[in-house]
Amino acid sequence: MTRGWGALMLLLVVGLIQAESAGEVVVGGHIEGLQGSELLLVDNESGQIMEIHPDQKQFSFVFEAGTRYSIEILSPPNGPLQECIINNASGVVDRHDVNDIDITCSVVDEIFGGRFEEGPAPLINQF
Repeated sequence: MTRGWGALMLLLVVGLIQAESAGEVVVGGHIEGLQGSELLLVDNESGQIMEIHPDQKQFSFVFEAGTRYSIEILSPPNGPLQECIINNASGVVDRHDVNDIDITCSVVDEIFGGRFEEGPAPLINQF
């Protein structure tokens, strides 16, 4: 008879653990340096697409607990042209919200294809 109670207790504990892990979890973070036009993000695991506007400082996706996420840039901002880098872009959602995905954007020099940094103008040989 004690063996039956042990199996029942095990089933109850497993059921509680599964119930706690179910539900929706928010995955997101912060954006810095976005200017001009919108930035499009995509989660490659779920197919969710999100449009981020320059005045936004935060973003978030919603996932079911226990699923994977992999956030990437679908379309970079282009007015002005910017390069955006994502840190902590992938993982597995547990029962807690994820808020440590950081996106940093910087303006790209359209003529030379590098980052634009203010400073003296480059010397150009006109001969």
